[in-house]
Amino acid sequence: MNSPSASTSSLPPSLSAFRSLLLFIAFVCICGIAISAVFAGIALWAGIDLTAVERLDEDFSAHLTFFKWFQIISSIAFFVLPPLLFAAYIAHKNWKKYIGIQNAPESLPLLYCVGIAVLGFSAITLLFWLNQQLSLPAFMSDIENWMRASESEAARLTEYFLRAEGIGDLLLNLLMVAVLPAVGEELVFRGTVQPLLQRTLNGNIHVAILLTAVIFSAIHFQFFGFLPRMFIGIWLGYLYYWSGNLWYPVAVHFINNGVQVLMTYWSGTEDLSASQNIQMSLQLFIGSALGSAGLAFFLWKFYQYFQQKNNISDAGEMGKNMGE
Repeated sequence: MNSPSASTSSLPPSLSAFRSLLLFIAFVCICGIAISAVFAGIALWAGIDLTAVERLDEDFSAHLTFFKWFQIISSIAFFVLPPLLFAAYIAHKNWKKYIGIQNAPESLPLLYCVGIAVLGFSAITLLFWLNQQLSLPAFMSDIENWMRASESEAARLTEYFLRAEGIGDLLLNLLMVAVLPAVGEELVFRGTVQPLLQRTLNGNIHVAILLTAVIFSAIHFQFFGFLPRMFIGIWLGYLYYWSGNLWYPVAVHFINNGVQVLMTYWSGTEDLSASQNIQMSLQLFIGSALGSAGLAFFLWKFYQYFQQKNNISDAGEMGKNMGE
């Protein structure tokens, strides 16, 4: 495997994987809070009430573009800058290799990623429906009601953010919802957290991938989308582990988010809430099951591609050493 765990071997001897995780969290907090504070100061100077995002009132609608840019800047501050700065601090000139973005993606595995992203919607549908069937015990009903209310508020906020009057708004939405989350969240979770967790867990990559996926899903604070998002995180984690190249999970992440932005643009945001309530039927179940089988096929082909590539590379290295 082109395991990215090798990147953590470049950690300074005095810096353990656990201390590196704490250091990375510090990078996130410093970058995120500092840049967000600057942007909040600009909002205050311009007379824009940031609490309008909680009310979703006319004041929010009037400054919607500003709030979109606030979201974009926040994504850069919390997800893009910290892992890049952390990689530069740890690996210096080898920062691209450390974080898995040194090499451009190859065409064939990239094509497999397209299949994984598209057919992944089938598995997501099943998991979303399954997640909807889950409920907390009766004594935790207040918590469940709060979760459902939070989901509704999050759906309303998403509807506002995805409103687009024309191609300019669409491109801004793609940047905000597809490009930056794909790049930033993969830099954070697969590029930084997953390898550090692997080293913290004495090389147990499978537990590291699972824990990273759980954290990845949890930080979205959407209980009724927890399962599908966690499984997406698992797929992305293995794509990075098998290939050692972060651009493949970035591509899958981008397609997953981008397709949803485009579908919302074409169908309108009024259908967004309805799409969260899946009514399972036999036809939908069979279609989702077949699509999930296709997803498994493309994951296998992706794994097989890099397994064969690594075998050839290892054989070539062995022959070179014997020649010497």
